[in-house]
Amino acid sequence: MRMLKRKGKARIAVASIVRYGDEVAGRFDGEFVALACIHVIGVQ
Repeated sequence: MRMLKRKGKARIAVASIVRYGDEVAGRFDGEFVALACIHVIGVQ
């Protein structure tokens, strides 16, 4: 959150494993970017 507030953008990496019982049913790795929304009054 600090990076998003300071620079207006931030990145997060997520990794997860889906299990069914004792078996691995799936895996997921991804990177996501968050961009801050800047509102400027009077500009269209």
